[in-house]
Amino acid sequence: MTKTVCFEESRVFNKVVIPNLKSICPKEKSYYKDGTFFIIYKNNDKVFPNVCRIDEDLSRLYHKPMMKCYIAAKDSVTIIESILFPNIEKREIFAKMVEELSALHDTKCKNIKDVVIEYDKIEEIYGRYKDHLKPACKVYVFCYYWPSLCIALDFRRINGVLTVIHRSLIVKDALALIRQQIRREDYCDSWDDVKEKAGPADMITNIEYTPVGGYERVDKFGRKIKVEPHGRLKVTTE
Repeated sequence: MTKTVCFEESRVFNKVVIPNLKSICPKEKSYYKDGTFFIIYKNNDKVFPNVCRIDEDLSRLYHKPMMKCYIAAKDSVTIIESILFPNIEKREIFAKMVEELSALHDTKCKNIKDVVIEYDKIEEIYGRYKDHLKPACKVYVFCYYWPSLCIALDFRRINGVLTVIHRSLIVKDALALIRQQIRREDYCDSWDDVKEKAGPADMITNIEYTPVGGYERVDKFGRKIKVEPHGRLKVTTE
């Protein structure tokens, strides 16, 4: 579920400003005036960081900035479905956009403070998809929310230890959900796919996901078979 917490500037590692939010989303009420997403470091040695956005209603109620922290899979699936359902006939176009957004921001061998938000690339992706997916406001916000989530997951720690999952499994499941390859209840439930690639005594040190485009192959009977777009998991063990 979404958890609402008080904003503390000392805990923010990074922030993502949505440049044209006012012009594209004039009714959007969930951000500071500059349209900022926060990637927040939750300094309790449990699970962090998270993607956050300002809750204007609670901020007014408590007279201080309050943030909605997305800390559960169903928060993301709800956001995905808010775009998927109005574009159900264009699910493959949506999937392609998610693939492109998921490929942004190389975080390997970096600290979170050293990750530079690729605003120009996010805006370019939105520009190419804005005439295909509706509503424009939700699509625009998603174009900033999704890369922010990917960055946060790449630096996610549990009990102080960096995870090996990174953005890989949520990207895999998001694309599979959009393409009707998994059910809603199976979203973010891909650990069995990881275990299949590792022995019971193996220590998993890294998980990477690579999208594979659709293609045709010929079976042993010489028949052409259409292979739908999907993805491959690479699990590194020691």
